[in-house]
Parts: sequence; C-alpha cells; structure tokens
Amino acid sequence: MPNVEPIAYYEEVARARGAEAARADRAARVASWLRLALAAATVGALLRGAPWPGLVAAAGFVAVAWWHRRTVERADVARRRAAAARGGRARAARHWAEMPAVRAVAPADGWPAALARDLDVTSGRCLTRLVDVVHPAVGGRRLLDWLLGDPPAVETIRDRQASVAALRERPALLVEIVADARHGDAPATAGGLAAVRAWCEAGESRVAWLPRALSVACVLAAVVAFVLGGASAVERVAAPLLVVQLALAAAARRRLQRELPRVDAALPQIAGVVRVLASLHRATDVAGRLGGIQRRLRAEHAVSSLAALARLLAWNETRRSPMAHWALNAAGGFDVHLAHAFSRWRRDAGPRAAAWLDLAADAEALVALATLAFENPRWTMPAVRNEPAPPLDARGLAHPLLAADVAVPNDAALAAPGDVAVVSGANMAGKTTFLRAIGLNVLLAQAGGPVCADDMVVRRSRVRSSVRVDDDLGRGASLFLAEATRLRDVIRDAEDGGAPVLFLFDEILHGTNAADRLAATRVVLRRLARAGAAGVVTTHDPAVGEVGDGAGAELNAPRQLHFAGSVRRDAGGGLALVFDYRVREGPAREANARQVLEMLGIA
Repeated sequence: MPNVEPIAYYEEVARARGAEAARADRAARVASWLRLALAAATVGALLRGAPWPGLVAAAGFVAVAWWHRRTVERADVARRRAAAARGGRARAARHWAEMPAVRAVAPADGWPAALARDLDVTSGRCLTRLVDVVHPAVGGRRLLDWLLGDPPAVETIRDRQASVAALRERPALLVEIVADARHGDAPATAGGLAAVRAWCEAGESRVAWLPRALSVACVLAAVVAFVLGGASAVERVAAPLLVVQLALAAAARRRLQRELPRVDAALPQIAGVVRVLASLHRATDVAGRLGGIQRRLRAEHAVSSLAALARLLAWNETRRSPMAHWALNAAGGFDVHLAHAFSRWRRDAGPRAAAWLDLAADAEALVALATLAFENPRWTMPAVRNEPAPPLDARGLAHPLLAADVAVPNDAALAAPGDVAVVSGANMAGKTTFLRAIGLNVLLAQAGGPVCADDMVVRRSRVRSSVRVDDDLGRGASLFLAEATRLRDVIRDAEDGGAPVLFLFDEILHGTNAADRLAATRVVLRRLARAGAAGVVTTHDPAVGEVGDGAGAELNAPRQLHFAGSVRRDAGGGLALVFDYRVREGPAREANARQVLEMLGIA
C-alpha cells in the first residue's frame, strides 16, 4: 500500500474499527440476554421432567455462550486497533497530549544514559514517545539498546533497513501488531520476562511419570469399581482414592508454587508476545532481518510452543477458584497433570524459548522503526557506510520531534575525519536544536531506521555528546570539572582504536572563563582530530572556531556556521525576536542578550 497518507489512513481505521466494536458490543449484549434465557429454559425443562427440551436448551446455551465469547473477543480486537490508529494519528501529527501514556524504559548506565538525556531520547517530548508502539520490555528495550549502544556492523544495519523499508509499505500489518503490543491488557515487564527466561533455562532433565500414572490409576480404579459393582462399590473405594488423589495434587501444587511464583504472573505478557509473533507468522515474508525471523519461527514451531505455554499458565489460574480447583483435583488430580505438562513443555521447548523471546524483541524493534517510517512519509532511509565515507553528509536534515510543518530543514556536513563544525548564534536561534537534530538522526540511522532528512550519508560512528552536564555537590564536582570529565571520556573513546567517534558538544566548557575556554577547547579538539573523530560544537563565542596556536598541522580549520536572528519593534513599541532557523556560513556577528533582558523588563 505505497504512498498512503498516514493521518488520513489512521482516521479511516479508527472510524471503521470503532464502528465494528460498537456492532460487536450490540451483538454481545443480545447474546448475553439470549444465553440467560436459554439457561432459564434448561432449568425449567429439567424441573418439569422434560429432559429432551432441556437437552436442546442446554445445547443452545453452549452454542450461544461460544458465540458470545467470540463476539466479545471481536469487539476487543476492534477496540485495540481503533486505539492503535488514534495513537498513530497523534504521533504522525505530533499531538503530544493525545499520544498514549508513555511507558518508560530506562537506558543502561554510562554513555547510553548520557546520550538519552542529552539528545531527548527518553524523557518528556522525546524520541521514545514516537516509537513506543511495542512491549516496553521486549521490543522497546531492544530498540533503546540499538539507538543508544555502539553501532553494529554495516551489514547488520542494512539488514534492518531492508525490513523497515518493506514494512512501512504494509500499514495494516503494523496496526495489527501495534494493537496487540501497545494496546493489550498488560504490557510485558522486564521482571516477568526475566522470570520466564530463568525458568525455561533451568531445563528439565527428566519428566516424573509416576505421580501422573498413580493419578490415572485412581481414576481407572473408580471407573472399574463402578462398572463391576455400581455406585455402592465406588462408595467403598472413594475415600482411599480421594486421599491418594489429593495427596498427589498437593505435592504437585507445592512444586508449581516453588517453580512458578513469577512465571505465573507473566501470563498476560506471554500472551501478548504470542499474538505479535502469530501476526508475523501469518504474514508473508518481509525482506531483511525480519524475514529471517519469520522463517525461523515457522521452522521451530515457536508460536504454537509459546501459545501452549500461555495455555498452561491460563489453566494454572484455576487455583484462584478454590471450589472448582478442589473439585478438579479430587476428580482427576488436576494439578498432577498440570505439573506434568509444565515439565514436558520445559524439557521440549524450554532450551529454545529464550532465543524465541530474543527474536520477538528484534521483530518488535523493527516494527517500531517501520511504524515511525510509515508515520513520517517524507523521511528517507539513510546510507550508513564504513570509512572512508564522510563522517556526515545530510541534505534537508530536520529535528525528528518537530511536526513536518514546523521543522526547518538544514544541511549538515563533515567531509573528513578530524573535521569540526563550530555553530554560533544568538540565544534561541536554533543552535542546540540543530545539534540534537544531527544526533537523533544519526542514532536512528545506525539503529536501522529512517531519518528526518531528504538525503543522508553517515560514517559508522560512536556518537558521544556533552549537552546537559550538571555539577555534583555530593561528589564535590563543579560544573567545569563535570564538563571536563565528560570530554575526557569522549577523548578516551576516540583514542581506543574502536569505531570512529562523532562528537556533539553544546556550549563547550561554558563553566569557565572565556580565555580558559578557548585554550582548553583547542586542546580538546586537537586530541579528537588526531584520533580521527569529527563533530559539531555550538557556542556563543565564534572565537572557539579559530584554530590559533599553530594547531593547523593537527587540526583541520573548523567550519564556521551560524544561526541569525533579528530584533523588531512591535505595534506597541515592544521588542520582538525573529528567527528563521536557517544555518548560514561564517561566524555569528550579533547577539541578543541585552534585547532579551529588555523584553523581560530587566534592562
């Protein structure tokens, strides 16, 4: 379904699925009243001594109950898909207040946490709000690792891109998956899935057959007694058989309680993951990484195996109805057979289950990136290359978090290793937004996703940033020391022989005086250039971009860029700041601090 306008598509899906849910709700109400009437008819027929009419009414009750259940399920599916469409429309239009409530996934410590904070990946109006369409502990966790971790091999990135590019053309499949993963009853949690993994990986060297054999023998003994001696014979053996059954069931229940305390709580989560994998299992193969996942899921019967685990966990919920649970154990040793089934499942499928959950995480992460691509049709798939590609060459690059009619595109280029762009300009002119736009788009590109640019080529690089750095009173670290420590960490990474570094520094070393800032900045940039790193530095002081001190042999002359602004008098005689947010060549020549103070009534 190419060239689909996402907002219009989502509006139509929300309307159609909302109407379908309303129709299903009306049918469910009819079925509910009909079921009640048939139940009353069944009881009335039996009380009048009319077994055949009662049997017919009972059969009708069963049929209507089945219809009622299917109708309720159909209404639930329609509501979830309508909710998925409404969420998609809000994301596509950047209506942040209408987006579903955020489900936070914390980044790992170290550089992932620093990048997440510096580049608005995980808090407030952030990137994860635009890709929060899958289970947070499954695809959400995996996608955050892709975005904030060091980049994989270029071949891996291209494999992901192939899947994202193909999936963005299949919005119906995306809505189906997002409806189950984002709008289901219970999102998967890290604790629940960790418990499932641990239980599966514990293995099952053998399955105990004796308890089950004894339980079956008790049932057969009762049947034989009834056949040979009638009800009186059953009464004579009932007590010892009941004692044996309940003893076996109690032992089995103790084992289940010992082994399934947290796995049992993961039932809704496992069920949600199974629904997502089932959608991918039914769908025709997608190019790239996702196609490989689909083929492996089918070859290993992963969906049916995980669905079987979900059914066992659902049966285990019977213990929450004490009377029914006791009756099932007394009649047939229910817990004995349930424990046996869990043991068999873990022996047969447990060793592969962790790998299946990993496949589910990759699949959901790709679905999230493809959904982002579909909801932003102007975005393009970038080219990520190894050296000697330029560190960055982007045309029409804009900030991914801004609506298309608000974002102002600019070009961004770093032609060679060691290149530095120094961006100066007045307050609020757009320097930091430009810096974050570069950072977010590079993170998306290296995760395998689309970018908010007309065209983009990026060298495979580790992104390192210094944007939001604070002092730390508890550790006795001043703002300057905190900044210098962050810069030291960037230099260490650039010099460690790993993938090249792309650095993004906002107001570098602003915690010290102008003279020290200029000298220290030159030292930092020389070290980074010598290591082959490239990057962008924003500043209020264009002198930062002057190499000086004979550094030209080691440091390419920084490219000076700036954002301009103007000050105008409004009709009432007050001052108004005007910006066009267009990046221009050369250093900034004007500032606006005094005008801002005047606007605020200070100067």
